[in-house]
Amino acid sequence: MGEIRSTIDIMMERTRGMVLSAEEKKTYRLEELAKKAKGLHLKLMHDPEQSESVLNSLDQESPEDVDLIRALVWNTFVENLPSGDDTATYLDLMAKVPVDSERILILEELRASLKTAGKSHSRDMKTQVAAARKKLADAGISGSAVVPRVDATENIYDDILGRYKNLLMYKFD
Repeated sequence: MGEIRSTIDIMMERTRGMVLSAEEKKTYRLEELAKKAKGLHLKLMHDPEQSESVLNSLDQESPEDVDLIRALVWNTFVENLPSGDDTATYLDLMAKVPVDSERILILEELRASLKTAGKSHSRDMKTQVAAARKKLADAGISGSAVVPRVDATENIYDDILGRYKNLLMYKFD
């Protein structure tokens, strides 16, 4: 009687002699390092106080992978830039990732742009509140308990963050 071959045996027989091309190996390696970088990003976000030890753990990687992993961690930070009130603390944590001086300068420019936009938005909101109070007062509604509602749903930081994301990202061939 003939032997019944398992699916694994058939698969192994059909794939014998197949190897990954250099491009496939490079892509696979980059995907694996990207997974490590995302894990490091999660660790940094979960426990920012341990950022130094998390980043020092990169020294255990092979020397040729360290710079690439740092760049991938940086890109993960850039991809996940928040546009709310926690942007400043996020940028502080992001600045701890050791990257080239060009990226740090761009990050500082981003901080300055966000600060300027925040101040401008604050002035605009005060103007809108004053106009709303005047409108309510003209309608006969006034007093210290009157707090007009002003639409503040727009996020002023989105276009600024969008512009800087492309500048901050590392490009991989």
